[in-house]
Amino acid sequence: EELGIAPNHRHYMTRRDVLKRNDDLIRRAVRILEKKPIYSLSIEPDRRREDSRGVIVSARSKVRSGDRIKNILRLDVYLNGRPYRTFDAEAGTVRARLPNLPSREGKAELQVQAYDGSKNLVATRRHRLRG
Repeated sequence: EELGIAPNHRHYMTRRDVLKRNDDLIRRAVRILEKKPIYSLSIEPDRRREDSRGVIVSARSKVRSGDRIKNILRLDVYLNGRPYRTFDAEAGTVRARLPNLPSREGKAELQVQAYDGSKNLVATRRHRLRG
């Protein structure tokens, strides 16, 4: 709120909120959040070979049946701040292996961004590669 973000929903405190640890506030938040899509995005080291500088990127979305446009559509991968690869999702899911990533001076930073069918950024993750 102090950062200038306008709320989408306003909740006025109730007597039960004050006396029973925000019961009404929590119930209202659950009703709002259960309608929202769920996104997951991970970057894991590729453990197939010990000397590998590769990673496995995974993304998944869980949306209500009427909200297919909110499924993850694609992943964009950036290496050291530059575009590296793009992966298209199938049914809101992507799992891709990026083997032997190049580095500068033994260091590299990977950033992965997931976009939905409306081209909205829905998840992002950074990962530092060890030299």
